[in-house]
Amino acid sequence: MTRSARGWLADTARTLVAGVLDPAAIEPLRRERETVTAARTPQERSWVVGVVSGGPRVGATTTAIATAVTLAALRDDGVAVMTTAADERLSGRLGRPSAPRLSEIADRLPGDVPRAAGVCVVDGPTVGERVPQAQLRNAVDVLAYRHTFVLLDIGGAETELAHDALACVDTVVAVARTGPDAAVEASRALDRVMRVAPGAYESAVVAIVGGRPRTRRTIADQLCEWPGVAADRIVGVANDRSLASGSYATGQVSSTTQVGYLRIAALLGAATG
Repeated sequence: MTRSARGWLADTARTLVAGVLDPAAIEPLRRERETVTAARTPQERSWVVGVVSGGPRVGATTTAIATAVTLAALRDDGVAVMTTAADERLSGRLGRPSAPRLSEIADRLPGDVPRAAGVCVVDGPTVGERVPQAQLRNAVDVLAYRHTFVLLDIGGAETELAHDALACVDTVVAVARTGPDAAVEASRALDRVMRVAPGAYESAVVAIVGGRPRTRRTIADQLCEWPGVAADRIVGVANDRSLASGSYATGQVSSTTQVGYLRIAALLGAATG
């Protein structure tokens, strides 16, 4: 058993013992169990999730990767993550030597890509490479054939490929980083969703990354004034120094930050199930 697993069991045991004396102490454990159950909700079909933002460098790619890793850890029906960013190598961020590029997957047939053990990763196209809309849609269909969740890292790019990718999604995660323009950035991303993929707007999740809890709550209050944005679909994700390099290794990410990504996974699972 790993050290992290032993630590989680020890914390759980202490909570259970405390709950004998104080029933309120068991409440966080109950909420965690419900969150995990939601992330594991059985699905009747595959879902394509776009991860978007209203600007660059706010954490959309990290959110896409982390959410995919979280879903894959809790489910056994396949999770894939693909980026539309030119020359973006998600494989490197996950510590893998390589992964097929979007254009390679686009040339395959449904059934050619086996269900991944863990996360199926697809890197972005090469710089200057054009991926027609039909090829992109085929790549999404190929991944969705054996993977229940396909996450598309779209970010804030305004390219033709990013626009075509957003038009493919069933739901979205809109990402904003804490700061004076966070609410504006999130609103810009949601407005883009309304224009390009209106059917995905109703089940949208908003992730507010970084900052203090109080700051994230203030931004959430501002976003609740936006049409159709509900407070229970806004998730705060604590900042984590291990993510500064752009890489993602579950064992190095704090439990507080992982809980944020778990909540995103739970909202996706419950909304689509």
